[in-house]
Amino acid sequence: MSVSTGGASRRFIAHRGVHLGGTIAGENSLEAVRLARRAGFACVETDIRLTADGVPVVMHDETLDRTATDGCGDDLASPVHVAEVSFAQLRDGFRLKARDALNRTPVPTLEEYLRECAANGLLPFIEIKLHDEPPAFYRRVLAMADDILGHGGYVITSNGEANRIIRWMGRDDVPLMDIRHQAVDFGDVASLGDVTVAISTARYTREEHADHVAQARAAGLPTEAHADDIDALAIATAHGVDLISTDVLAPDVASGTRIALLAQDPDAFVHGGRWAEGELQLPAGAALTLASPTPRPGFGGLFLRMEFDGEAMVTLGRQRFHLAEQQPRRIRHQVLLDAEPASFTITASNRCRIRGLEVTVAEY
Repeated sequence: MSVSTGGASRRFIAHRGVHLGGTIAGENSLEAVRLARRAGFACVETDIRLTADGVPVVMHDETLDRTATDGCGDDLASPVHVAEVSFAQLRDGFRLKARDALNRTPVPTLEEYLRECAANGLLPFIEIKLHDEPPAFYRRVLAMADDILGHGGYVITSNGEANRIIRWMGRDDVPLMDIRHQAVDFGDVASLGDVTVAISTARYTREEHADHVAQARAAGLPTEAHADDIDALAIATAHGVDLISTDVLAPDVASGTRIALLAQDPDAFVHGGRWAEGELQLPAGAALTLASPTPRPGFGGLFLRMEFDGEAMVTLGRQRFHLAEQQPRRIRHQVLLDAEPASFTITASNRCRIRGLEVTVAEY
């Protein structure tokens, strides 16, 4: 299970697992890994820190207050640094934030997390959040990952210093992901060998992003981008990015996924416009929504596909976005759902035209 380039299907990375802001599950929790698998993600991203007594645990922030409560479920009165508590204190005194009490679980160790990834067939991208650690620390982490996942069964990501230390140690067999805008130049990234190039959609113009992706592809290197909204996803899709990391988007529908609703015929929608020659014409102020009762999956995905021109506001699940297209453009967006109606509405700000409209609700 390794990163590849040039395939017909992209892969999605659940950023710190599927947690949806610490609601459906704790951020970086074992349940967030299981939910990623249920949704059809191929990969998860996670973070390593050390407790005061040197136990590698999975936590993004230096402190616990954003993502954890005390053992009784109350918010922490002041920041608590991971590096200043023992593993026993961390295990006994804190729980990850989640909506349901059953999902308020302890902070996992790195070993527990990697074993959960292995059990669920997910490729972990492991970000080492520490700096100035000795080579013995890296040897320990890599030995653990090799033992649980096998060589090539994980990716060390994002920390450029860690990436270069690993190569300096002679571990050329470890897949890496390096952030393009943090490197000196593309050659600095490419010199790492087996590396995925992370190319931010926010740091570059659309044209610059396309150029960076093309440069990586020409070198035979896979690419990654983070996307949480329709604009970032559109850029990653248009440029053929291999891996898309996200906190809130649904991965592409996997084979065997249960489809709760597939709306694509004209009578599947109610609207204030008219169908003519295979297209729906919506005048300014008119709205379109689903004709049937909106499904409410406990955990699922909501997908929109259409060709669109004109101007409108679109509601898709929890997201609301503005479309303004002078020429017909293929629109493709997808969001995760968590115990909520599959809300979908298009409200025309000015006259707009819609063709090939398709709304899908998947239930995980």
